[in-house]
Amino acid sequence: MDIINIDEKYPNLENVIKLGDANRKTLGFLSEGTFRKFATKKQILVAQDNKKNCCGYLLYNINQKGKFVSIVHLCVEPSNRQKGVAKVLVDYFKKITRDSFQGIRIHCRRDYKVNEVWPKFGFFAVDDKKGRSKQGSTLTVWWFDHGHPTLFTLVDEQKIGSKLPVVIDANIFYDLQKSPQSASEKESHSLLAEWLNVKLYLTTEIYNEINRHENGIERKRGRKFIGKFEVLPNPDDEFQKTGEQLRHFFSKKKMSDSDESDLRQLAHSIAANVPFFVTRDEALQKKSEKIYQNYGIQIISPSYLITYQDELMREIEYQPVKLAGKINFKRVHSEQLVLLEKQFDALQWKTK
Repeated sequence: MDIINIDEKYPNLENVIKLGDANRKTLGFLSEGTFRKFATKKQILVAQDNKKNCCGYLLYNINQKGKFVSIVHLCVEPSNRQKGVAKVLVDYFKKITRDSFQGIRIHCRRDYKVNEVWPKFGFFAVDDKKGRSKQGSTLTVWWFDHGHPTLFTLVDEQKIGSKLPVVIDANIFYDLQKSPQSASEKESHSLLAEWLNVKLYLTTEIYNEINRHENGIERKRGRKFIGKFEVLPNPDDEFQKTGEQLRHFFSKKKMSDSDESDLRQLAHSIAANVPFFVTRDEALQKKSEKIYQNYGIQIISPSYLITYQDELMREIEYQPVKLAGKINFKRVHSEQLVLLEKQFDALQWKTK
């Protein structure tokens, strides 16, 4: 399958227009003249098979002032659906916009099933917007970030210093929104202790977790609370690859929304090279050792982080960034550190 950026001379432009018109109830109506205008500006991507037939298209708009692009239409010909055509189009679109734009935006009605696809493509739901329909539909605003560094990113990197970088999962995030009542909520709130030398991060998946809430007021409240934390950039290529690999550690049956979210949060954390993922999810903690051996990320509880903060900090300070060959990772415990310190002392004595 080829992806081509068409212009107004594309011989199958009529088929593209017909495909869009046939799906106008979900995509929204665009006149023939508008299609031709986008083609003239070379803002339509077409997926075509080896016989040059149109399998699907992506029509987009450019916001030069905001330095982002918007997907206006993403449509796949019915006989080619469930074959990965949409993903190929979106991946190609990411590639050609990566260097020149901050990210990609999409508006999609909240009640459309296609919303299940966007998180799988690396998008996250950043806002709600009122639609134009008479029924008063709600649009979800989806965003894919190209991860370009900003002034705030550079300043934040300088602030981190020697703090322990930690990703917290959605359940801990929700605990921190509340006034702690239960023992589990109090455990999560202990991560906010002033003496604790950690930097708490979220992944962009937190937006999708919040978006699943049916109450619009709660969605707005959750998105506002995100501002108290640093959100990791989304290294898309590494995230997609790691996400597929991590499926091996989860159930082979159809995964729940919660499992899919856990997987994406872990994949983001691994792709961003964050060494610690903090969760109260015991099922996820049981996968810790195998995931640690393969990726070097530790899945730990808030209590473990607080108890062994100093040991964890020393562990990442002495862990090389890259080593040749295959490495097996194992967590170092307090009793093992005593032996390691003796070995280091012996080596230093021999070199004197």
